[in-house]
Amino acid sequence: GELIARRLGRVRFYLCGTPANVALWRGARKTAPFVGYDDGVPDIPETQWIATHAAGNPVRFRSTSLVAQCMAARAGVGLALLPSYLLAPELQTVDAAPQLERELWAVFHRDLKALPRLRAVLDWLLDCCGEL
Repeated sequence: GELIARRLGRVRFYLCGTPANVALWRGARKTAPFVGYDDGVPDIPETQWIATHAAGNPVRFRSTSLVAQCMAARAGVGLALLPSYLLAPELQTVDAAPQLERELWAVFHRDLKALPRLRAVLDWLLDCCGEL
Protein backbone atom coordinates (compact mmCIF):
# COMPACT_ATOMS: atom_id res chain seq x y z
CA GLY A 1 0.00 0.00 0.00
CA GLU A 2 2.90 2.38 0.61
CA LEU A 3 4.76 1.50 -2.59
CA ILE A 4 4.19 2.68 -6.13
CA ALA A 5 5.28 0.55 -9.08
CA ARG A 6 5.84 2.06 -12.49
CA ARG A 7 6.45 0.00 -15.61
CA LEU A 8 9.58 1.17 -17.41
CA GLY A 9 9.57 -1.08 -20.45
CA ARG A 10 10.73 -4.45 -21.68
CA VAL A 11 14.16 -5.99 -22.08
CA ARG A 12 14.67 -8.41 -24.93
CA PHE A 13 17.10 -11.32 -24.56
CA TYR A 14 18.87 -12.93 -27.50
CA LEU A 15 20.82 -16.15 -27.73
CA CYS A 16 24.13 -15.10 -29.22
CA GLY A 17 27.77 -15.97 -29.62
CA THR A 18 30.67 -15.89 -32.01
CA PRO A 19 29.84 -16.78 -35.63
CA ALA A 20 31.45 -20.22 -35.08
CA ASN A 21 29.27 -21.01 -32.05
CA VAL A 22 26.13 -19.74 -33.79
CA ALA A 23 26.92 -21.97 -36.77
CA LEU A 24 27.39 -24.91 -34.39
CA TRP A 25 23.98 -24.17 -32.79
CA ARG A 26 22.32 -24.06 -36.20
CA GLY A 27 24.01 -27.26 -37.38
CA ALA A 28 24.24 -29.46 -34.28
CA ARG A 29 22.29 -27.92 -31.41
CA LYS A 30 23.13 -30.53 -28.80
CA THR A 31 26.88 -29.98 -29.16
CA ALA A 32 26.89 -26.16 -29.00
CA PRO A 33 28.61 -24.96 -25.81
CA PHE A 34 26.82 -22.58 -23.48
CA VAL A 35 27.53 -19.83 -21.02
CA GLY A 36 24.98 -19.86 -18.22
CA TYR A 37 24.07 -18.86 -14.72
CA ASP A 38 25.43 -20.48 -11.59
CA ASP A 39 23.17 -22.52 -9.33
CA GLY A 40 22.26 -19.52 -7.17
CA VAL A 41 19.47 -18.31 -9.49
CA PRO A 42 17.50 -21.40 -10.62
CA ASP A 43 14.08 -19.74 -10.84
CA ILE A 44 14.67 -16.71 -13.07
CA PRO A 45 13.25 -16.83 -16.61
CA GLU A 46 16.73 -16.74 -18.20
CA THR A 47 17.88 -19.85 -16.32
CA GLN A 48 14.62 -21.63 -17.09
CA TRP A 49 14.90 -20.77 -20.80
CA ILE A 50 18.43 -22.19 -20.95
CA ALA A 51 17.34 -25.32 -19.05
CA THR A 52 14.50 -25.89 -21.51
CA HIS A 53 16.29 -25.07 -24.77
CA ALA A 54 19.85 -26.20 -24.06
CA ALA A 55 19.33 -29.21 -21.81
CA GLY A 56 22.21 -31.59 -22.40
CA ASN A 57 24.50 -29.02 -24.02
CA PRO A 58 27.92 -28.52 -22.44
CA VAL A 59 28.03 -25.49 -20.14
CA ARG A 60 31.58 -24.14 -20.17
CA PHE A 61 31.16 -21.09 -17.97
CA ARG A 62 28.70 -20.06 -15.25
CA SER A 63 28.20 -16.65 -13.68
CA THR A 64 25.40 -14.48 -12.37
CA SER A 65 27.17 -11.48 -13.94
CA LEU A 66 25.74 -10.62 -17.36
CA VAL A 67 28.91 -8.69 -18.17
CA ALA A 68 31.02 -11.78 -17.43
CA GLN A 69 28.68 -13.88 -19.58
CA CYS A 70 28.99 -11.35 -22.41
CA MET A 71 32.79 -11.38 -22.17
CA ALA A 72 32.81 -15.19 -22.23
CA ALA A 73 30.54 -15.28 -25.28
CA ARG A 74 32.75 -12.71 -27.03
CA ALA A 75 35.80 -14.87 -26.27
CA GLY A 76 34.14 -17.87 -27.93
CA VAL A 77 33.49 -19.85 -24.74
CA GLY A 78 29.88 -20.53 -25.70
CA LEU A 79 26.45 -19.15 -26.52
CA ALA A 80 24.87 -16.79 -24.01
CA LEU A 81 21.34 -15.49 -23.50
CA LEU A 82 22.02 -11.75 -23.24
CA PRO A 83 19.88 -8.63 -22.98
CA SER A 84 19.86 -6.39 -26.04
CA TYR A 85 21.91 -3.71 -24.31
CA LEU A 86 24.88 -6.10 -24.04
CA LEU A 87 24.95 -7.29 -27.65
CA ALA A 88 28.50 -6.52 -28.73
CA PRO A 89 29.38 -6.04 -32.42
CA GLU A 90 31.37 -9.30 -32.52
CA LEU A 91 28.37 -11.30 -31.29
CA GLN A 92 25.88 -12.78 -33.68
CA THR A 93 22.31 -13.68 -32.68
CA VAL A 94 20.91 -17.10 -33.57
CA ASP A 95 17.63 -15.49 -34.62
CA ALA A 96 16.43 -11.97 -35.35
CA ALA A 97 13.55 -12.39 -32.89
CA PRO A 98 14.27 -12.32 -29.16
CA GLN A 99 14.17 -15.62 -27.32
CA LEU A 100 12.88 -14.03 -24.12
CA GLU A 101 11.38 -10.72 -22.95
CA ARG A 102 11.12 -9.39 -19.41
CA GLU A 103 9.40 -6.34 -17.98
CA LEU A 104 11.30 -3.71 -16.02
CA TRP A 105 9.65 -1.90 -13.14
CA ALA A 106 10.66 0.90 -10.79
CA VAL A 107 9.27 0.63 -7.28
CA PHE A 108 9.41 3.53 -4.85
CA HIS A 109 7.77 4.64 -1.64
CA ARG A 110 4.67 6.82 -1.97
CA ASP A 111 6.28 9.56 0.17
CA LEU A 112 8.99 10.06 -2.49
CA LYS A 113 6.57 10.58 -5.37
CA ALA A 114 6.87 14.38 -5.46
CA LEU A 115 10.66 14.60 -5.09
CA PRO A 116 12.26 16.26 -8.14
CA ARG A 117 15.29 13.94 -7.97
CA LEU A 118 13.04 10.87 -8.13
CA ARG A 119 11.15 12.35 -11.08
CA ALA A 120 14.48 13.03 -12.82
CA VAL A 121 15.68 9.47 -12.27
CA LEU A 122 12.38 7.99 -13.45
CA ASP A 123 12.42 10.15 -16.57
CA TRP A 124 16.00 9.09 -17.28
CA LEU A 125 15.14 5.41 -16.73
CA LEU A 126 12.12 5.68 -19.04
CA ASP A 127 14.32 7.25 -21.70
CA CYS A 128 16.95 4.51 -21.33
CA CYS A 129 14.41 1.71 -21.34
CA GLY A 130 12.76 3.02 -24.49
CA GLU A 131 15.92 2.05 -26.39
CA LEU A 132 16.03 -1.60 -25.25
